[in-house]
Amino acid sequence: MRASSIISSVMLAAALTGCSGELPTQPGTSTPYTDLPPVKTTVSGIIFDPEAFHFAAATFPPGDPSDPTAPPPPPRMLVLGIPYMMRATPVGAQVSVMNGGTVADSSSDTVTPGATWQLAQGVPRDESITYAIRAEASQNGIVIGAAEAFPAPDFEPMPQARYHPTTSLSPLRTLNTSCVSQIAMVVGEAGALSALATHTGNSINQLLTGGVALVWVLSPGFFFDFENNPLGGVEMTKEAGPGTVYALDWAKPGTVAGQSPMGFYVSSEPVSPLGYYAVVVPPGATDPVALGFKDTVNTPEGEQPGEFGPRPFPLAPASIQVGPGVSVMRTSAFPSLSFPPPPPDEEYVPGTDMSFLCR
Repeated sequence: MRASSIISSVMLAAALTGCSGELPTQPGTSTPYTDLPPVKTTVSGIIFDPEAFHFAAATFPPGDPSDPTAPPPPPRMLVLGIPYMMRATPVGAQVSVMNGGTVADSSSDTVTPGATWQLAQGVPRDESITYAIRAEASQNGIVIGAAEAFPAPDFEPMPQARYHPTTSLSPLRTLNTSCVSQIAMVVGEAGALSALATHTGNSINQLLTGGVALVWVLSPGFFFDFENNPLGGVEMTKEAGPGTVYALDWAKPGTVAGQSPMGFYVSSEPVSPLGYYAVVVPPGATDPVALGFKDTVNTPEGEQPGEFGPRPFPLAPASIQVGPGVSVMRTSAFPSLSFPPPPPDEEYVPGTDMSFLCR
């Protein structure tokens, strides 16, 4: 037998018995391995003031009705370049992702006119945690309205106001490595908060001691969270929990008693023409608030329904936790269309992956 064969056999036997497989340990440690850093999810998105967006859309200069070539008004979408979005961008805001009362990561950089934000490090990925997005003013405050791009008198000046930390009531769950296109919102004292204070006789600070949740009901849309068309005629009722529900409306500033600087006021009717409501919770309340929604509009028989079918639209109920401060929820109606089932021999097409929404 050759010497090389003998050496190979000895080395193979040693490897199989584990005699030569040990690795030297690092000095001062009992193991050569270290723990991997926790897996994180990057979070980024856009931010806007929903009340300023409505103000910008409602006061947008009308075109010449006698000119058939005049362009239609811009769509009410949360897309960069849309005038309403540009005027509703809170320049100077910062965004955080919250785990309860704790900031899950450092806040974003201050928001620029581009309306985008991103967390620097990302948040721990854990499907059992429901995060919340919070936006607030930086040390230099918030400027809104893009006055340099939309000057008076062609455009109605956007009322400036003090802004409060605002929590989005849309849950955020880290379902994958990246949560993109998350929508943060921030509201100030020029909108519904001022109208509620006038109507109730309390100061804004008194209202926020218990908590105020502002709820927008939106029309169905093809582009998920990026469409922002309010759906009037939907009644919102409190099914359980603390607080009082107020229906909100809008008119040109200076035309209705009790209006806020942006034109919002508490309606005397129970159903909001805007689909905009407020829930005001007393101090110390801890139970969640259960909300029900009912579309009170019926498409007349024989009238051509819209692209999402005839009304009433179905709407899902909601349960929200209203804490001290101000929070905002956007909820969308579902189309009333019914689609026939696919033929049994049709090739199966998997549904669209919606995990990027991180709901």
